[in-house]
Amino acid sequence: ELVSYTKSKKIEFIGTPLSHKLVDLLAKSGCSAFNVNASDLTNPDVLDSVFSSGLPFFLSLPLANMEEIEWTVNRATKSSARNFALLLGQHNMYTGENGVPIADTSLGTIGFLKRHFNLPVGFIDHTSLGWMPSAAVAAGSDIVTKHLAISRSNRGPDWQICLEPNEMQESIANTRLMKISTLSNAK
Repeated sequence: ELVSYTKSKKIEFIGTPLSHKLVDLLAKSGCSAFNVNASDLTNPDVLDSVFSSGLPFFLSLPLANMEEIEWTVNRATKSSARNFALLLGQHNMYTGENGVPIADTSLGTIGFLKRHFNLPVGFIDHTSLGWMPSAAVAAGSDIVTKHLAISRSNRGPDWQICLEPNEMQESIANTRLMKISTLSNAK
């Protein structure tokens, strides 16, 4: 029902299967893509199920070291998976109400990962800042994920790093302008 509802609203449904047993069900339900959670980055069962689905996928890198990333990317390419990207991020967002401190976002790593793996690289924004997606794009990010909440006053999951709808709209607009700026500078 959730996949059908999101599709009816012209929103792509990206599933994060926390078990290999969910991959086929999500794929058959019309899931557009998968996100391999950082906790499953070296889980062969989840990885192989996602790879064999034929759907695009993201590999979330928070908490991963270079050896784990290399192992997973090699496994993906050996399986003939080609339509995937890496997502850089941190999981120390609960150190305070502002999420990940700016100095710990490691935006400089985006360019390194792109050059090293020759893959698209994105940024999982665990800061509370509406301008951070623009900074990630300026650093070379191809994809940015950002948390959204109807209201932070509800203090639901990850409330401290969520943007409210009007803030998200402004963040998206600014990030799109930054993308245009980076493309014009590349010429």
